[in-house]
Amino acid sequence: MIPPAPYQIVGSEFLAARRFALLGDEMRVRKSRQAIMAAEKLDLKSIIVVCPAIAVAHWRAEFQRWWPTCTADVEVMSYDRLRRSERKEVLRRRDLAIVDECHFAKNPEAKRTKMVYGKGGLGWVCDRLWALSGTPAPKHAGELWPMMKAFGVEPLDYDQFINRYCVINSFTLQIKGTKTEMIPELKEKLKSIMLRRTRKEVAPDMPAIDFQFLEVDPRPSTKVDLNAGSGMTDEQLEAWITANAATDTSNRREVALAKAESLIEIVDFTLDNNLLAQTVVFGWHKEPLQRVCWGLTARGHRAALLTGDSTQSQRERVQVDF
Repeated sequence: MIPPAPYQIVGSEFLAARRFALLGDEMRVRKSRQAIMAAEKLDLKSIIVVCPAIAVAHWRAEFQRWWPTCTADVEVMSYDRLRRSERKEVLRRRDLAIVDECHFAKNPEAKRTKMVYGKGGLGWVCDRLWALSGTPAPKHAGELWPMMKAFGVEPLDYDQFINRYCVINSFTLQIKGTKTEMIPELKEKLKSIMLRRTRKEVAPDMPAIDFQFLEVDPRPSTKVDLNAGSGMTDEQLEAWITANAATDTSNRREVALAKAESLIEIVDFTLDNNLLAQTVVFGWHKEPLQRVCWGLTARGHRAALLTGDSTQSQRERVQVDF
């Protein structure tokens, strides 16, 4: 097992010392490991983890990886399952609730927010609640209110909080952002419950995630004219697409298929020459992605396909393997 970094030990001790806590470290700083280390340090026996559906497999694998001797009753579920569950089934006493990507529970009127922070929710029935998010308030400070209220660091009600900390459009009454001059006061209120470090602060040698725009030339296709629409104005093209939606969908699928072979060659070259260790290809249509998957497999690479038809067990297997 890779030994924990010093900052991870600090993070785990911060969590272990608190009933309510927000670990706001930047993405890729391994918040999940720090939470698991803290749970192990306290030798907790019953734990529930709530996270986005795509992260369920990740959390199960993280417990096996970082706490292999764990004998605790650990239940991992998605926000959607939490929202659909009967309260008695889920909202029972546990030693700890870990709420990952806690900004998913930001709307005080939403059922899932109430089941996390509301009266009778996880924060009430569990002995501890640790919230994790690299972006705890993506749009404005009001998204912090449900957590701050539940954690006992905010006495104001929601409307009072919004009026004090948020910029409001006077005509639409919509929240536009956070008042800059109130940020220091917010940070002071959060200081007792929140720990946040950036990747550059704690792991400056960690390479950044790279995003590049890649143009792929489609191979000639007899099923679709790749130059179709080139003589139309934007308005004419939009009108044609609206009137020929089925044809347009078919054309887009065929164009994607025509790009598959070129993409296979590029990915094959990139992996063979160690320019990347791994890569993910996203697409709208299944057939082109399946062709890319088959093509890379035929060239000796390990490739797998996930679509909306994939079962949960298939998703977990592919994610853990990746």
